[in-house]
Amino acid sequence: MARKLAIKNEADAFAVIKSFLEGEPLKGEIHLEGWPTLRVRLVGDKFEASITPSVMKSFLELQNLVYKSYALAQYGTEDTRKLSKEERDELEIEVKVEEGSSIFEVDFQEVLIKFAEKAGENMTPEMTAITILGLGVLWVGKTSYTSYLNHRKDMRLSEAKTEEQRDMLTAIQEQSKQETARLETLTKLLVRQPALEQIGRQTYDARTEMLRGFATADEATVDGVTISGDVAQELITNARRKAAEKRLDGYYRILRVDSSNPEEFRVKVRKHKGTLEFEAVVEDMSLDAEKKEVLQYAEWERTVVHLSINAKVLDEDIKQATILGVVRANPPE
Repeated sequence: MARKLAIKNEADAFAVIKSFLEGEPLKGEIHLEGWPTLRVRLVGDKFEASITPSVMKSFLELQNLVYKSYALAQYGTEDTRKLSKEERDELEIEVKVEEGSSIFEVDFQEVLIKFAEKAGENMTPEMTAITILGLGVLWVGKTSYTSYLNHRKDMRLSEAKTEEQRDMLTAIQEQSKQETARLETLTKLLVRQPALEQIGRQTYDARTEMLRGFATADEATVDGVTISGDVAQELITNARRKAAEKRLDGYYRILRVDSSNPEEFRVKVRKHKGTLEFEAVVEDMSLDAEKKEVLQYAEWERTVVHLSINAKVLDEDIKQATILGVVRANPPE
């Protein structure tokens, strides 16, 4: 009978991750025992055995993080539309509200077990175990959460314009030596596992949106870390990661042309000799009618054209693309 490695808390999870990074094989089968669990306590007049729309949105953001994590692990994309209804149902979290209080609890143990059963079909048992532990410490770990808070504190201190803002931010507790050491371990794991690194970036955005809802309380305690609503509001200011501009010039096939909207001319393109597909807008000011006809004929004739494209990209996801130029040209062999 296989030996079981009981994971009862974050310390147990990091001990196994550290051993894995040092090249040691797992000494048994991972068995989650009451970990991981997210516990949130909100203080304020609106939080007496009830939940507000703002806080509900925070937990919905957490649910979306679970779906995105699964989509990345199973399908290599954060696009949650890839998930079936059965997958969504099995990965659904349950938020419990303690009677007569403002304490919310989410048990991720069953969600991670289901995650392992489904995503583990494409991984070795060892990689499945490490992925599950990595997800646990990313989603709800205290180390990951305090790292986020301290990162946001440093960013806001560099942007602060008043002494009041600076005093408010410096009140945030620094990470302990133990948390700093664990963060180094987590960073090494993310470098080793690109899928987890992508999930880590998604976790950052999810935390920002969650904190936005918790900022409506007078005080919020998450994973044992307490901050006031004012501090939470200060931390989430300018926190959303922004898409970076990137040129995507190259040879493309035109899959679809949509001129139904008089305000814009939209096309769907696919990279020549590649699988990259996305939609792009052709602004009236940027291309004349003749070049729009080139795009139209390229769709009909299934030929290749060279496009000059300016895009906004976040985590390799094309958020917006604009065609600036088009040339009828044969691609190099």
